[in-house]
Amino acid sequence: MENLNKSYILDIKGMYSEPLTAEEVLRQFDNEHESQGILIKINESESWIPLDTYLENLRSESTENTESFNTASSPPKLKLINNNPRNVLATDTTVNTNQQTTSTSQSQPTVSSLGTPSFINTSNPTYTSPLPTPISNHKTSLVSIMMMGFIISVMIFWYLFFLMKQPVTGFIQNNNEISGSLNVRYKIEILTEKEAFKWKNTVKSDLGKLGLKYKSKHEDINPKIQELVLKTNQVVDKYTTVAMAMLQAKRSATLLSIHFDPKSETDIAELRKLESAIDVVGTYLTQDVMTKLTNKKFTDLADLIRKTGFDTIKKKASAEIEEFKTSIDSILNEAGPIFDESDTLVNTKLFLPSNEYERQDVTSTNLAGEFKVNLAPGRYIIYISPKNDIQEIKIPKYWAKQILVKSMSANKIIVQENEQGTRSPLSVWSNTDVKSLQINHEKLKLDVITLRNLKKEIEELTFKMERIQNTTVKLD
Repeated sequence: MENLNKSYILDIKGMYSEPLTAEEVLRQFDNEHESQGILIKINESESWIPLDTYLENLRSESTENTESFNTASSPPKLKLINNNPRNVLATDTTVNTNQQTTSTSQSQPTVSSLGTPSFINTSNPTYTSPLPTPISNHKTSLVSIMMMGFIISVMIFWYLFFLMKQPVTGFIQNNNEISGSLNVRYKIEILTEKEAFKWKNTVKSDLGKLGLKYKSKHEDINPKIQELVLKTNQVVDKYTTVAMAMLQAKRSATLLSIHFDPKSETDIAELRKLESAIDVVGTYLTQDVMTKLTNKKFTDLADLIRKTGFDTIKKKASAEIEEFKTSIDSILNEAGPIFDESDTLVNTKLFLPSNEYERQDVTSTNLAGEFKVNLAPGRYIIYISPKNDIQEIKIPKYWAKQILVKSMSANKIIVQENEQGTRSPLSVWSNTDVKSLQINHEKLKLDVITLRNLKKEIEELTFKMERIQNTTVKLD
């Protein structure tokens, strides 16, 4: 029955309970979760131990006192007593509250392998609460510091590898012989890949429509051009033949006016040449030309040819030449602006973004084709165009090339002449993007070249007849 008289006192957050039996303690705190942070001691003892380490002892003691559990109707209401504010521990409710301990140190409780607490005391034991010192604030501070360090590290990493501008050097191959100038500089404009493709997508939406427009115009004017080509060739051939016949008539008439022997085979052969030539040029001479030829009036015939023959030919030819020039100019005026628009788009505008798109950097090369810029790591499009007046350069050069700027690296850009236009594998414009546009542009280009050549050829016909007219006649 010794266990029945054993009582316990609880220390609940500095408040002491009245003496309780083991069964009463278990009815209040039956598991380790509920008992954490609560201390317990035997009523007569001066040593406190954590309640959660003593629960097994209480359960064993409770088993021996089953009768007491059966008679207990409800768990006792805990009555807590204020703790001594100076860490002085009252052993039970009968101990004098004015008594103070003089010991300076006391060991913390340890639990044996059987669950029975044992205590190791120093020479002057004093009780120190076995509750662990709260470390949540320290842990929070440590986590905050680690988190702050992590964030700062990420920010530094992000700046170094994504934001810090890197020096970029560039070189453009400059073949002065092709460019036609020893003083060629190039303008360098750099856009982010995102901004450049934003511009590209805006322009690209119109390329298909323009390609169809150029195709339609080519299909419209091409038959007209072919007809003009045919007629021009006919006119040139006709007047060239007439001019050469007139030259032969002038030579033969002149020879026969000097000497004609009806029995001479040579003179008869020359007469036949004169007759053949008159058959060609007769419509361009006066009506009595055949009479003069029949009557063998070679001197009068030679004078007539020299004075009016070529002038008559050139006069009639000029009328037809002007008619052809008018037809050619009409088609050129129709196709020229469209071709110029196509030419500008294909060769210039596709490589010069409009000013509404933000540039990361703008600079120019020196005469050696070198330049320097500073760019944050990332992908960009570099646009290169002649800085000089276009008229100073025989072959304008334009580039639109993709470049990659790496962090913490030596970045160098080399742009070659054979990468102009869409010829670079890294060109912002692929052949697929502009295939239809370029094909129809080339057709328009050929149309315009053909028209200009026709006009040049028909204009030269007059000069050609004058050269024939002024050809010296050899009378040997």
